[in-house]
Amino acid sequence: MENTLRHCMLTLCLCAMAVVNTIEGAAGETIQKTHQRIIYAPGEYEIALEEVSALTNQSLTIENLCSSRVVGIKVLTNHTSDTTSVGAILQGVLNGLEIDRDKALALWQFVSDYSYNWQSAKNGIEPFDPVRLINVYGYGLCDSSANSLALLWTKGGMKARVWYLTGHVVPEVYYDGAWHLMDPDHKVYYLKDDNRTIASVEEVATSPTLILRMTDEKGRDPAGYPGDFMARLYTTQDDNNVYGPLGYINNTALLNLHSGERFVRYARRKMGYFSEFSGKEPPRYSSAELIFEPNLRDYFWQDNFQAHTGLALTTDDGIVSPALHLAEGRSRGDCIVHIESPFVIVRSTLRLTVVRESEESLCRVLLWSPRHDGWQEIFSAPIVGTVEYEIEITGAVAGRYEFLLKFEIAGGSSSEVGIDALRFNNVVQCSPKTFPALQSGKNTVRVSYAALLDAADAILRITHAWEEEKK
Repeated sequence: MENTLRHCMLTLCLCAMAVVNTIEGAAGETIQKTHQRIIYAPGEYEIALEEVSALTNQSLTIENLCSSRVVGIKVLTNHTSDTTSVGAILQGVLNGLEIDRDKALALWQFVSDYSYNWQSAKNGIEPFDPVRLINVYGYGLCDSSANSLALLWTKGGMKARVWYLTGHVVPEVYYDGAWHLMDPDHKVYYLKDDNRTIASVEEVATSPTLILRMTDEKGRDPAGYPGDFMARLYTTQDDNNVYGPLGYINNTALLNLHSGERFVRYARRKMGYFSEFSGKEPPRYSSAELIFEPNLRDYFWQDNFQAHTGLALTTDDGIVSPALHLAEGRSRGDCIVHIESPFVIVRSTLRLTVVRESEESLCRVLLWSPRHDGWQEIFSAPIVGTVEYEIEITGAVAGRYEFLLKFEIAGGSSSEVGIDALRFNNVVQCSPKTFPALQSGKNTVRVSYAALLDAADAILRITHAWEEEKK
């Protein structure tokens, strides 16, 4: 009963907190600090940094200490917007706004602020997804930001469309009985002669001086492009076409973690980016690590494995080694692990320790991802004995957001073939703009996830790491 009441609480219970100085030095040097909380229920807590004049965020680590999978995890601070879904974006940006012009401008400002022009990571319409553009990449070509903004306008109750011009793509929104062009890629819109009404694409095409009015003293627009060049893009109307908007709106940036899985998001650290194209590295992006290393000797099937047949764990029958093995009376078995991330996968490796006591036994790994038709074998243990292997699977899963691994065991008895240890290590790409940042002063951290009725006492461990200047 005590545990049940604890899980029904609407506030967070504080089990442990640590603020640790790890580097001391002379004035002008930095101090590494961390703040850690153990979380029992969705809610919020505070981190007071009133005495800190300046800090640099380093990382946020979220670990699942529960015995089962936790889904829908979201960690925000009072210094960051909720961009985890289209609904959350609209609620935050449009809060209190009632006039369509104000709504349209607010969403244009949001997309302009949260994205910049750079080569899109992929072909197709995935880069048009507002959630992926804002949270995963933070950059894309003009068609990405144009379609993303038009989708947000549409979901916000307004009519929108996308123009494909000669060398540029821009969105339009309809209000007050007319269409209005707002370009998030170039951070600009063009006012008519009344200096209030925002012009449409067709009005700009017939009156290119509207573009020249919005340039700086060097004749360039806010994105740095010459105004006369942009005017030619609009006035060349032969191949101008209207589409869409196109893109997805149902993806989220919510995190799901297996028992024993941890997510380490870095504020600025770059560990690689994903792109289907050759070219320069994006100037602004960051990385995260998604690490799943279950202790198979103290583990339970529950929902941490998507499926299992003919296998047992130490907690099932007491057999210590191999920890994952054939169930009594079975000569073959398999289990499936689902690896997923709201952020695009850049690199992926699997480390496992295999026990094989004879050549007749079998332990192999198969992979399924959306780019494959069915299961594909990626590894079969070649050596008799207890051996640790590291398998690089980046080529099969980079650019994806999820994949399945199937572990097949056959031959021998329960103690003669199986797996003693597993570790999944994935590097994913994030936009630094949406990092849950701390700042000097009062910080309120909000944590939410889907409620778990049968969870163990400890649910999540959250660790903030930052760097302060030493006074």
